[in-house]
Amino acid sequence: MHERAQTTWAELQGSWQPGKRLASPDVVQRDFTAEAPDLVWCGEMTEIETEEGKLYPATVIDLFSRRPLGYAMGERHDAGLVVAAWPEACPNFGAGPSRSL
Repeated sequence: MHERAQTTWAELQGSWQPGKRLASPDVVQRDFTAEAPDLVWCGEMTEIETEEGKLYPATVIDLFSRRPLGYAMGERHDAGLVVAAWPEACPNFGAGPSRSL
């Protein structure tokens, strides 16, 4: 079993400064596995070229089951898109593998 760094929300908020983009802390230490459901969630964004322009999907998955928990799509690759994916994922907390989007 790997020991994961415990980072508090206050520490994450304290690392941000207006006008500066800092790298997010690697709280899972590049270990994208989990021992049980709902222990570690992960988000990802990608870019898809379409005839109408670029589309950016953002997803949230449970690293134990690899099941998608929430997603959002938009025309901009920004933090607002990631924030939009989380509310869809949160009701799935504890739902187990039988529940899907």
